Amino acid sequence: MKIADIIAPLALTLLGLHGSAYGAAPDPVAGKFGLDEATKGLSGKGTLTATIETSLGTFHCELFEQIAPLTVANFVGLARGLRPFLNPTTGVWEKRAFYDGLTFHRVIPTFMIQGGDIKGNGTGEPGYTIQDEKNAPNKFDRGGVMAMANRGPNTAGSQFFITEQPQPPLDDGGAAGGHYQIFGHCPEVALVTKIAGVPRTQMDRPMTDVKIVKVTIERVSKEALTQTPKTIGKPGTKPTPPTKPAAK
Repeated sequence: MKIADIIAPLALTLLGLHGSAYGAAPDPVAGKFGLDEATKGLSGKGTLTATIETSLGTFHCELFEQIAPLTVANFVGLARGLRPFLNPTTGVWEKRAFYDGLTFHRVIPTFMIQGGDIKGNGTGEPGYTIQDEKNAPNKFDRGGVMAMANRGPNTAGSQFFITEQPQPPLDDGGAAGGHYQIFGHCPEVALVTKIAGVPRTQMDRPMTDVKIVKVTIERVSKEALTQTPKTIGKPGTKPTPPTKPAAK
């Protein structure tokens, strides 16, 4: 399999998703939405985390607010219903828990699982895009890495993916040639493997929906984390290197 075939799921095709396509009002926040707005009302001063409950299990992901503040603010704001998004059906800007009820619409064993598409077919986005954070290090050197999907520079929106294994081609300057912004890490790599391994169509869509039931954002103490940042993603053993998913 060629690298283009593997990376394709991460290269979004955004067709008619922006406000102008509907004659809708422009983005109510004009693209300006930061961590202060996204985390408003959260108690505590611990590590910012996302608990992602799915129909097959639960992820407990650390969010890298210091490394990728704009990307984390976007994800957290959507998850908490604080960041407006454009409903593709009505053409109206809404505020609600964006990710709740969506699916992991694309899964590829040994590679990644991808979700956050409001349409569920790979073309859905929130009606706006965010800027890449070029100064943030992007190394896909372990399983459980959480990053944004995109269709080129500065085009990420709501879709994200979680890797099953190290994916060096996705690194900045790697063979994929793209900047897939890393913004968190989920230590439950076994759950990624479970979801990636469900029966799927030729288009890599699960034959039975894998639902994102609920995303909860909170701050927790280091002691409360199931693993410390040093051990997150390394539950005893190093993830198995990928079996060359990018090249024949």
